[in-house]
Amino acid sequence: MKTLRNDFSKKGLTWNEHISTNFTTLSTAAVLDAAGGRLDSQQKWQLANLHQKLFCAAGLTQDARRLPNSVLVPQGNFSIYVYKDNDIVSQHLAGESHSYEKPEVEAVLWALRQYKPKKQHGFGAAASLMSGPLMVDVGANVGTFLFKVADAGYRVAAFEGMPTNIALLRHSLCVNPRLAERVALFGTGLGSATDSCAIISDQINVRGEMSIRRLDSIIAEDIQDVEGFELQVLEGSESLLATHSVNYVVAECTFGGESRQRQMLK
Repeated sequence: MKTLRNDFSKKGLTWNEHISTNFTTLSTAAVLDAAGGRLDSQQKWQLANLHQKLFCAAGLTQDARRLPNSVLVPQGNFSIYVYKDNDIVSQHLAGESHSYEKPEVEAVLWALRQYKPKKQHGFGAAASLMSGPLMVDVGANVGTFLFKVADAGYRVAAFEGMPTNIALLRHSLCVNPRLAERVALFGTGLGSATDSCAIISDQINVRGEMSIRRLDSIIAEDIQDVEGFELQVLEGSESLLATHSVNYVVAECTFGGESRQRQMLK
């Protein structure tokens, strides 16, 4: 963070001026690109966590117009924003069960409970948090997995590229500061190379654009559980998988037929 402060000073901006005027409007990809290769994995997690805190501190959640077609729904110990209509995941979360993919969520929580702590370096709550198990949620959507995992006391690196989903997640984190401490929201998609791609619905309608980054360019530490991996994300994780411990992977492969499924298993 000290290096970033120095960069802003060289541009004639004080740290506080830059934070108050620009930082909350930057995308995660822009923030990470500005940091370059100067931050390690845990520092990037802390930077994304700070990015979210500044979003909340700026009071951006107080304007309801920023979240059209949304509703705040209870989820046990916390509440999250979901889509009011036209979204099957949100319909389940807002329904009587207040759950979606419950067996898969329980499987992820079971995997995290298998974690065997290593010798801790450093002191205090921050050191304790960073030494705990990490769950990587790829395609966080509206937070089905990440909030349950954070509520159970575990650290989450959440990746989501769709702007509307990111907006819901940011607002949900702001109304749950206890959980937000354990979450780093990376508002970017993941793939096999740094890129950008169009968001398309119904195969013909372009709905926007999202950034794409390699997972192993952001995360470089042992992972207890990964939810939501698909082939291109795995291809962008080769260094991570080769040099760090990834104990459990929960993956879906519903497109491309048997050949794609076999390729994922390889």
